[in-house]
Amino acid sequence: MANLTFDYNFNNRASSSDSDTALIYPEDHFFNFTQPLGSSQLAPDQPIDSNSTNTQTETPSGLWNGTSEDSTNNDSISPPNTATFVSYATSLGNFGKMVKCSIPLSTSSEAKFDLYCETIDPDERHALQYALSLETLDLLKDIHKPGRWVVSEDLKKMIIMYCKAFLLSPTITSYRGNCSERVLKAMTELNVNGLPSEKNPLHISEVITCISQQLTSFRSVMKSK
Repeated sequence: MANLTFDYNFNNRASSSDSDTALIYPEDHFFNFTQPLGSSQLAPDQPIDSNSTNTQTETPSGLWNGTSEDSTNNDSISPPNTATFVSYATSLGNFGKMVKCSIPLSTSSEAKFDLYCETIDPDERHALQYALSLETLDLLKDIHKPGRWVVSEDLKKMIIMYCKAFLLSPTITSYRGNCSERVLKAMTELNVNGLPSEKNPLHISEVITCISQQLTSFRSVMKSK
Protein backbone atom coordinates (compact mmCIF):
# COMPACT_ATOMS: atom_id res chain seq x y z
CA MET A 1 0.00 0.00 0.00
CA ALA A 2 1.36 3.44 -0.92
CA ASN A 3 2.60 5.72 1.87
CA LEU A 4 0.93 9.05 2.44
CA THR A 5 2.88 11.89 4.16
CA PHE A 6 1.11 14.58 6.17
CA ASP A 7 2.89 17.86 7.06
CA TYR A 8 0.80 19.63 9.64
CA ASN A 9 1.88 23.01 11.05
CA PHE A 10 0.53 23.74 14.47
CA ASN A 11 0.43 27.52 14.50
CA ASN A 12 -2.38 27.70 16.99
CA ARG A 13 -1.84 27.89 20.64
CA ALA A 14 -3.82 26.15 23.32
CA SER A 15 -4.13 28.03 26.54
CA SER A 16 -6.32 28.24 29.59
CA SER A 17 -7.28 31.04 31.88
CA ASP A 18 -4.76 29.81 34.40
CA SER A 19 -1.28 30.85 33.28
CA ASP A 20 0.33 28.17 35.42
CA THR A 21 -1.33 25.44 33.49
CA ALA A 22 -1.15 27.01 30.06
CA LEU A 23 0.00 24.73 27.25
CA ILE A 24 2.06 26.43 24.58
CA TYR A 25 2.91 24.82 21.30
CA PRO A 26 6.01 26.28 19.64
CA GLU A 27 5.39 27.91 16.32
CA ASP A 28 6.63 26.39 13.11
CA HIS A 29 6.97 22.97 14.69
CA PHE A 30 6.25 20.29 12.13
CA PHE A 31 4.97 16.84 12.78
CA ASN A 32 5.86 14.53 9.93
CA PHE A 33 3.67 11.46 9.74
CA THR A 34 4.86 8.86 7.30
CA GLN A 35 2.65 5.81 7.67
CA PRO A 36 0.78 3.40 5.46
CA LEU A 37 -2.93 3.97 5.23
CA GLY A 38 -4.91 1.98 7.77
CA SER A 39 -2.29 2.18 10.52
CA SER A 40 -3.74 2.62 13.98
CA GLN A 41 -0.69 4.34 15.56
CA LEU A 42 0.81 7.70 14.60
CA ALA A 43 3.98 9.14 16.14
CA PRO A 44 5.67 12.44 15.31
CA ASP A 45 8.93 12.32 13.36
CA GLN A 46 8.94 8.53 13.44
CA PRO A 47 8.65 6.70 10.14
CA ILE A 48 6.71 3.48 10.17
CA ASP A 49 7.96 0.41 8.40
CA SER A 50 5.65 -0.56 5.58
CA ASN A 51 6.10 -4.19 6.57
CA SER A 52 4.78 -3.55 10.05
CA THR A 53 2.37 -6.12 11.36
CA ASN A 54 0.03 -3.31 12.43
CA THR A 55 -1.25 -3.13 8.87
CA GLN A 56 -2.96 -6.48 9.36
CA THR A 57 -6.41 -6.39 10.82
CA GLU A 58 -7.16 -9.32 13.01
CA THR A 59 -10.50 -11.04 12.64
CA PRO A 60 -12.43 -11.16 15.91
CA SER A 61 -12.79 -14.58 17.34
CA GLY A 62 -16.54 -14.28 17.15
CA LEU A 63 -16.52 -13.96 13.36
CA TRP A 64 -16.42 -17.09 11.27
CA ASN A 65 -17.29 -18.23 7.77
CA GLY A 66 -17.26 -14.63 6.57
CA THR A 67 -20.36 -13.69 8.56
CA SER A 68 -20.95 -11.23 11.34
CA GLU A 69 -22.84 -13.63 13.54
CA ASP A 70 -21.49 -14.34 16.94
CA SER A 71 -20.40 -17.90 17.49
CA THR A 72 -22.37 -18.03 20.71
CA ASN A 73 -25.57 -17.79 18.70
CA ASN A 74 -24.58 -20.80 16.64
CA ASP A 75 -23.64 -22.77 19.70
CA SER A 76 -27.26 -22.67 20.80
CA ILE A 77 -28.28 -24.69 17.72
CA SER A 78 -27.73 -28.27 18.74
CA PRO A 79 -27.27 -31.00 16.13
CA PRO A 80 -30.06 -33.57 15.64
CA ASN A 81 -30.08 -36.42 18.08
CA THR A 82 -29.49 -39.55 16.01
CA ALA A 83 -30.31 -41.83 18.91
CA THR A 84 -33.76 -40.29 19.22
CA PHE A 85 -34.49 -40.91 15.54
CA VAL A 86 -33.32 -44.52 15.77
CA SER A 87 -35.43 -45.14 18.87
CA TYR A 88 -38.50 -43.60 17.24
CA ALA A 89 -38.06 -45.64 14.06
CA THR A 90 -37.67 -48.87 16.04
CA SER A 91 -40.78 -48.17 18.11
CA LEU A 92 -42.85 -47.31 15.04
CA GLY A 93 -41.60 -50.40 13.23
CA ASN A 94 -42.67 -52.66 16.10
CA PHE A 95 -46.07 -50.99 16.22
CA GLY A 96 -46.42 -51.47 12.47
CA LYS A 97 -45.86 -55.21 12.87
CA MET A 98 -48.64 -55.35 15.46
CA VAL A 99 -50.97 -53.50 13.10
CA LYS A 100 -50.25 -55.91 10.23
CA CYS A 101 -51.02 -58.86 12.50
CA SER A 102 -54.43 -57.46 13.41
CA ILE A 103 -55.42 -56.01 10.01
CA PRO A 104 -55.13 -58.23 6.92
CA LEU A 105 -53.38 -56.40 4.09
CA SER A 106 -52.38 -57.38 0.59
CA THR A 107 -48.72 -57.76 -0.33
CA SER A 108 -48.70 -54.40 -2.10
CA SER A 109 -50.42 -52.66 0.81
CA GLU A 110 -47.97 -54.17 3.31
CA ALA A 111 -45.03 -52.83 1.30
CA LYS A 112 -46.52 -49.34 1.25
CA PHE A 113 -47.31 -49.52 4.96
CA ASP A 114 -43.73 -50.58 5.78
CA LEU A 115 -42.38 -47.68 3.72
CA TYR A 116 -44.60 -45.27 5.63
CA CYS A 117 -43.41 -46.61 9.00
CA GLU A 118 -39.76 -46.38 7.93
CA THR A 119 -40.13 -42.73 6.90
CA ILE A 120 -39.11 -40.50 9.82
CA ASP A 121 -38.91 -37.02 8.30
CA PRO A 122 -42.33 -35.29 8.66
CA ASP A 123 -42.16 -33.62 5.25
CA GLU A 124 -41.28 -36.88 3.52
CA ARG A 125 -44.07 -38.63 5.39
CA HIS A 126 -46.61 -36.00 4.31
CA ALA A 127 -45.44 -36.33 0.71
CA LEU A 128 -45.81 -40.11 0.84
CA GLN A 129 -49.26 -39.86 2.38
CA TYR A 130 -50.35 -37.38 -0.27
CA ALA A 131 -49.08 -39.66 -3.04
CA LEU A 132 -51.05 -42.58 -1.60
CA SER A 133 -54.16 -40.40 -1.43
CA LEU A 134 -53.75 -39.51 -5.10
CA GLU A 135 -53.35 -43.19 -5.94
CA THR A 136 -56.61 -43.95 -4.14
CA LEU A 137 -58.33 -41.15 -6.03
CA ASP A 138 -57.11 -42.55 -9.35
CA LEU A 139 -58.43 -45.99 -8.42
CA LEU A 140 -61.83 -44.54 -7.58
CA LYS A 141 -61.94 -42.75 -10.92
CA ASP A 142 -61.23 -46.00 -12.74
CA ILE A 143 -64.23 -47.67 -11.12
CA HIS A 144 -67.09 -47.12 -13.52
CA LYS A 145 -70.60 -46.65 -12.31
CA PRO A 146 -72.41 -49.98 -12.48
CA GLY A 147 -74.71 -50.04 -15.46
CA ARG A 148 -77.63 -52.33 -16.06
CA TRP A 149 -76.89 -55.86 -14.98
CA VAL A 150 -77.29 -58.38 -17.78
CA VAL A 151 -77.61 -62.13 -17.72
CA SER A 152 -74.34 -63.80 -18.64
CA GLU A 153 -74.11 -66.15 -21.60
CA ASP A 154 -73.45 -69.16 -19.38
CA LEU A 155 -76.47 -68.38 -17.23
CA LYS A 156 -78.61 -67.87 -20.33
CA LYS A 157 -77.67 -71.35 -21.55
CA MET A 158 -78.75 -72.81 -18.22
CA ILE A 159 -82.04 -70.91 -18.41
CA ILE A 160 -82.76 -72.32 -21.87
CA MET A 161 -82.10 -75.84 -20.64
CA TYR A 162 -84.32 -75.48 -17.56
CA CYS A 163 -87.10 -73.85 -19.58
CA LYS A 164 -87.13 -76.79 -22.02
CA ALA A 165 -87.20 -79.26 -19.14
CA PHE A 166 -90.06 -77.38 -17.51
CA LEU A 167 -92.19 -77.25 -20.68
CA LEU A 168 -91.58 -80.93 -21.51
CA SER A 169 -92.35 -82.12 -17.98
CA PRO A 170 -95.43 -84.42 -17.90
CA THR A 171 -96.51 -82.91 -14.58
CA ILE A 172 -97.19 -79.50 -16.10
CA THR A 173 -100.94 -78.95 -16.41
CA SER A 174 -100.90 -75.32 -17.49
CA TYR A 175 -98.45 -72.90 -19.04
CA ARG A 176 -100.09 -69.94 -17.39
CA GLY A 177 -99.37 -68.45 -13.99
CA ASN A 178 -96.00 -68.04 -12.31
CA CYS A 179 -94.04 -70.37 -14.54
CA SER A 180 -90.98 -68.11 -14.60
CA GLU A 181 -90.80 -68.01 -10.80
CA ARG A 182 -91.08 -71.79 -10.62
CA VAL A 183 -88.20 -72.23 -13.06
CA LEU A 184 -86.09 -69.77 -11.07
CA LYS A 185 -86.92 -71.60 -7.83
CA ALA A 186 -85.76 -74.89 -9.33
CA MET A 187 -82.51 -73.34 -10.54
CA THR A 188 -81.90 -71.79 -7.11
CA GLU A 189 -82.50 -75.08 -5.29
CA LEU A 190 -80.03 -76.82 -7.60
CA ASN A 191 -77.42 -74.10 -7.02
CA VAL A 192 -76.99 -73.07 -10.64
CA ASN A 193 -73.87 -70.94 -11.07
CA GLY A 194 -74.27 -67.32 -12.07
CA LEU A 195 -77.58 -66.63 -10.36
CA PRO A 196 -77.71 -63.28 -8.54
CA SER A 197 -78.36 -63.03 -4.84
CA GLU A 198 -81.96 -63.08 -3.71
CA LYS A 199 -81.20 -59.84 -1.84
CA ASN A 200 -80.79 -58.04 -5.16
CA PRO A 201 -84.32 -57.68 -6.56
CA LEU A 202 -83.19 -55.79 -9.66
CA HIS A 203 -80.94 -58.60 -10.81
CA ILE A 204 -83.56 -61.22 -9.94
CA SER A 205 -86.04 -59.31 -12.06
CA GLU A 206 -83.64 -59.47 -15.02
CA VAL A 207 -83.38 -63.26 -14.64
CA ILE A 208 -87.15 -63.67 -14.47
CA THR A 209 -87.55 -61.56 -17.61
CA CYS A 210 -85.04 -63.76 -19.44
CA ILE A 211 -86.85 -66.93 -18.28
CA SER A 212 -90.21 -65.54 -19.43
CA GLN A 213 -88.82 -64.76 -22.88
CA GLN A 214 -87.43 -68.28 -23.27
CA LEU A 215 -90.69 -69.89 -22.13
CA THR A 216 -92.69 -67.81 -24.60
CA SER A 217 -90.31 -68.71 -27.43
CA PHE A 218 -90.45 -72.45 -26.72
CA ARG A 219 -94.23 -72.46 -26.36
CA SER A 220 -94.49 -70.91 -29.79
CA VAL A 221 -92.23 -73.59 -31.24
CA MET A 222 -94.24 -76.37 -29.57
CA LYS A 223 -97.55 -74.99 -30.87
CA SER A 224 -96.22 -74.82 -34.40
CA LYS A 225 -95.40 -78.52 -34.45
